[in-house]
Amino acid sequence: MNAAIAAARATLPQFEALLADGQLADSFPKVKVGLDSDDGSVEHIWVAEPQFSGDTIHGVLDNEPALLSGRHRGDAVSFRRDQISDWSYVRDDRLFGNYTTRVMLPQLEPAQREELTAFLSETPTE
Repeated sequence: MNAAIAAARATLPQFEALLADGQLADSFPKVKVGLDSDDGSVEHIWVAEPQFSGDTIHGVLDNEPALLSGRHRGDAVSFRRDQISDWSYVRDDRLFGNYTTRVMLPQLEPAQREELTAFLSETPTE
C-alpha cells in the first residue's frame, strides 16, 4: 500500500495539470485523503470536486465517513497536499489513477473484483 501511495503522489502533478487545464471537467475527478479522526486514527476517504490552491486543497466528501464524527458525504473539507494518498478520474468509460484500489483488488470478493477490474484502465496514467 505504501508503494501505491508513493506512486499516486509522484503522479499527482500530472493529475493536477489535467484538472487545471479543464480536461477533467466531466470526468468525476477525486482525490483520496487521509483525514484525522476523533480517536486519533486516520480515515482515508475520497473527496470530489478537488480545487488546488497552493498547498491547500478544497473539496467535498464523496463517501459517508466511518470515523469522522459530525462529518457526512457532501460536506466541504480542506486539507494539505501531503494528506493526499490517491487520485482518480473517468475518461472513455475507464477509471484512471486509483493506485490504492488496484492494490486492494485481491482482497475483494470475486464479483466485485471482476466488475472493478473491467472498469479500471490498464495503467493508472494515460
